Amino acid sequence: MDVANRDEDGSSAVGKDETFSAELTEAFVKHGLPSELEQSMLEHMTGFREKVSPRPERPDIRILEPGTEFKMAGAIWEIIGGEGHAPGHVSLLDRRRRLLLCGDQVLPQITPNIGWMPGGDPDPLGSYLQTLRSMLGLPVDIAFPGHRDPFSRFDERVLEIAAHHDRRLSHMLELVGDGSISTFELCEATFGARLRGNIHNLRFALAETIAHAVYLEKSGKLIRAADFDGSIIRFRKA
Repeated sequence: MDVANRDEDGSSAVGKDETFSAELTEAFVKHGLPSELEQSMLEHMTGFREKVSPRPERPDIRILEPGTEFKMAGAIWEIIGGEGHAPGHVSLLDRRRRLLLCGDQVLPQITPNIGWMPGGDPDPLGSYLQTLRSMLGLPVDIAFPGHRDPFSRFDERVLEIAAHHDRRLSHMLELVGDGSISTFELCEATFGARLRGNIHNLRFALAETIAHAVYLEKSGKLIRAADFDGSIIRFRKA
């Protein structure tokens, strides 16, 4: 089931009839979210409805396709595609002035959240790391991110973020140990049990943990281990 297609009629992510909140909460429960946190997570997610409703009219939308160019503010901007953080994310490159509007794809001090979601990219971390590799070598003197200040050393920052994820993946493999672990247990072992008191941050942390576990699974380093009744997704080393 494709999130983008379902969103065309407002039935998934936005509006009073959105279903994404329940779908994400249900997926989190399958990944081990404790029952006592289920209602809080659902209420947290449905709390976004008012912030994104009503859906705006879209009569004059122009889709920016990666690999194409357009003119804006007296410059020609090349559209650079990037997945993993947000579906359809693009960065805008002005080759003449060596400027890049990189949005949330590359951030100077923090790392973009790479979160798995039901019906979305089946391997968001894999897509993100592939995007990072493709952005190496772009002619960039100054990058303008979606958070914090403009920065230089663009290639260096790209490599730092990739190394961060390599370390995180290795650490998670160590945490799995010789047994099996639910994704929620892996999330708490990675980020700390204190997140139970901050449902907003827990949502980001658990979605990111799932993305890393799925990447390790697709890389052949983790496999899914059946729980007692099969209701909770667990992982063990391959």
